[in-house]
Amino acid sequence: MTETKETSLSLQETAKESIRERLEFLLRGRSKSNVARAWGLPFSTLSNYFEKGAMPSLLVAMQIAKAEGVSIDWLVYGSNVTKELQQAQQAQQAQQ
Repeated sequence: MTETKETSLSLQETAKESIRERLEFLLRGRSKSNVARAWGLPFSTLSNYFEKGAMPSLLVAMQIAKAEGVSIDWLVYGSNVTKELQQAQQAQQAQQ
């Protein structure tokens, strides 16, 4: 007999990549301290997302999405990835 374990549904299981991976993409080579300032977050909070696997609250996720010009859907769920990547790349090119 094989036992099956029930798993609880989480955001990371429903997305192709994790929020952490999308946040890492949004760093775009910038230092975490510069990104924390740009996103209006304490450095320790941003560091916790990467080092401890902490998840941003909805309000913080909205703040990050607005600062980076991406949708909250993409940041949280990873949806519309192609469109969001194109927009992020265009925004990055415009800043250069």
